[in-house]
Amino acid sequence: MKKLYLLPLITILLSGCEPAPLKIDHKTLKRDVSIYSGRLDVDVKVKFMGSQALYNLHLKPVITSNLKDGKTEVDKSNLTWFEEQIKDYDSYKAVFIQLKDVDGFKLAEEEVRVSEGGVRILDSDSEAESYIYEGTFSVDPEIVQFASYIEIVWNLK
Repeated sequence: MKKLYLLPLITILLSGCEPAPLKIDHKTLKRDVSIYSGRLDVDVKVKFMGSQALYNLHLKPVITSNLKDGKTEVDKSNLTWFEEQIKDYDSYKAVFIQLKDVDGFKLAEEEVRVSEGGVRILDSDSEAESYIYEGTFSVDPEIVQFASYIEIVWNLK
């Protein structure tokens, strides 16, 4: 008789050990920031799906306009500068997406090399106006559930 009582008890105990659904699923962190002395605008979104973080990184070189002698003069030097940065496929120039907690501790990081994998967005004159990089990286859900903001770090010249 004792064996009959143990079997349901073991079943209840084992079912209590199943992991609960993660709190971070479908949570999205966003950050808009200007980097490299205001030459590059960055819009990044990271969405968590289980042990994967999906990212969308939109890089837009800042293009300034000045009114000179009644005409608008557009300065696209930052666009030229950025296109020089991504020209060399073998370069390690990158933007790093860091997930940080409220105290500033880095919980996860993904390196996005600007010379590969980007999609060029064209303006009305069929010239590049921005670049979008998308992908995923593995994260530990137990750790990144504490992520509260995104920090952007880069190694562009």
